[in-house]
Parts: sequence; C-alpha cells; structure tokens
Amino acid sequence: DDIGDLCSFVKNKGMYLCVITNGSLLSEKIEEIKCADNITISLDGNREGNDKNRGEGTYDAAMDAIEIVKKHKVPLRVSATVTRHTMNDVGDLAELAKKTDLKLTFSILFKPLKKAHDAMMSNEEIKKALEEINSYRKLGYPIHTGKKSIDAALNWEYDYNEQHHITEDLVTDSYKKSRVPCYYSKTKFTFEGDGYVYPCFLTTDGSFTPKNWKEV
Repeated sequence: DDIGDLCSFVKNKGMYLCVITNGSLLSEKIEEIKCADNITISLDGNREGNDKNRGEGTYDAAMDAIEIVKKHKVPLRVSATVTRHTMNDVGDLAELAKKTDLKLTFSILFKPLKKAHDAMMSNEEIKKALEEINSYRKLGYPIHTGKKSIDAALNWEYDYNEQHHITEDLVTDSYKKSRVPCYYSKTKFTFEGDGYVYPCFLTTDGSFTPKNWKEV
C-alpha cells in the first residue's frame, strides 16, 4: 500500500527509478508510480505459456498494463523470462514489440521455485533460445538485451542451471573476452515487494540480511 511513498522516496533522493510489475494492480496504482523513470511489465510469451509461468490471467493483465503505461506516457519496457513454457514464443514477442513499438528485454529462468522446476530448460534449449533472441536483435527488432550480454551468455562455459554467476577467481582465460562485469550494488539495487532492500537480486536467497527501506 505504500508504493507511492517508496517511489517518492527514491525520486527525492535523485535516483533513477524503475518499477517492475506484472501489471495486475497497475490500473489502481498508476497515479502513484507514474513518477518512475521507467515502468517494466513482465510478459513472458503468448497467453498459454505466460500464464503457466505467472498464473492464470496474468497475460491479459500485462497487455492491459502496457496500454495504461502508454496512455500515461511513462517510458515503458517489457521484460520476458524465457522458460520451457515460453521458449517457442521468442519470435512472437519480437513481432509484438516491433508492431507496438515496445522495448523488449529477455532473461533466462533463474533459480526457479520448487513448484516451477518443470519450467527449467536444458542447456541445449537455453542456447537455442539465446541464438533466436540474438537473430532477432541482429534483424533490427527492438530487443534491448545488449549484444555483450547475449554474447557472454552464448559463450558461457558452465552449466546454465548450476552456475549462474562467477567470481573473478573462476574466470577462465578463454572467457575473459566475453565476460560482462556485474555492476549491481555499485550502480543499482533492488527493492523487493515487502519493502526490503538488497544490493543484488542474488542476495535475496537468505545470504544477506536486508533492512526495510523505511529503516535506511
């Protein structure tokens, strides 16, 4: 209920504010969050796959939210998480982004909940999805996942489902040219839905003791 206060707090600190949402409450909260520098809507694919990922009705909620953000002229981005349920929807999302003038970013499913393990892809499926994303990017579709990030993911020398990030001491000589340094905690941080602040989304697994934004 205090999303408006949180947004005002961040903006009054002179910080860039990106609000990430599945869109389900956007019609109620748009006036409180339209001060954001960017609103990112989570939309993973077509209705069937997206709703398998995020729950029944979330596809329609996301599509409605996109129109609301456009109407209020807030900078908009769509973020798609590729899973086994949506890995065949990459092309459809690229076409949607081109047709409706959306900025589109992709990520691969990361550390799924136990109940969502059926959404995990094999290493081969992940690489195929990355190659398809890259092909649409090269064709000029409005895909804003950076070339360096895609190249780094395509050249990943580890098991995608086991090793999600590496520390400096694990970087091999062959991977040095492809790697993309992480700037989390240096240039940005994460507010979770419960108001707790983390230096990186990787630390939401219990490895970090956060404080609520009202405490910092």
